[in-house]
Amino acid sequence: MTAIQSNIKGLILAGGQSSRMGVDKALFDYHGMPQYQYLNKLLHEFVEEVYISCRPEQKFDGDIPRIEDQYEDIGPMAGVLSAFKKDSTCAWLAIACDLPYVDSATLTLLLTNRERTKEATFFIDPETSFPEPLLTIYEPTLYPIMLKSLTAGQTSLNRILLRCDSKRIKPPDIRIIRGANTKEEAERIKKLLS
Repeated sequence: MTAIQSNIKGLILAGGQSSRMGVDKALFDYHGMPQYQYLNKLLHEFVEEVYISCRPEQKFDGDIPRIEDQYEDIGPMAGVLSAFKKDSTCAWLAIACDLPYVDSATLTLLLTNRERTKEATFFIDPETSFPEPLLTIYEPTLYPIMLKSLTAGQTSLNRILLRCDSKRIKPPDIRIIRGANTKEEAERIKKLLS
């Protein structure tokens, strides 16, 4: 049994337009259920509260509480900022709904390496040296920095994470930070995961 983490909530980032995929990435089935339901179940192994970050017009089955985007045209930063607007006293473990290889071992690694004194904990891409902002623990100390960046017109989570005081982790398998962007990619990954 996994220990439930304190002062951290789960955030499923599902507000993207999925334009390259052609279908809502949150609804794609890699694990016998829509991906947002899989991530909800997975996150509940580690945190008590899980929310789905989405656009107002998106509809999801089930009883996952919603955090609708409070910002427009700033990409995934909208989801993270909207979560902090809801609760700026806790950390947010954010996972994009298009990361099909994320599993219990992935979250265990991320959470056991979490340093609460840092502003973020994330996986670093060994090929590009960039952070994976869509599989990251955002600490509450990062919220004012993000707001300041937004005011300055900087909406890249990558840039914010590169500049912040962070704990960086090398992924044991690079696939965990690789998303599926097209329906063909998603179908291929589903076959590999079956």
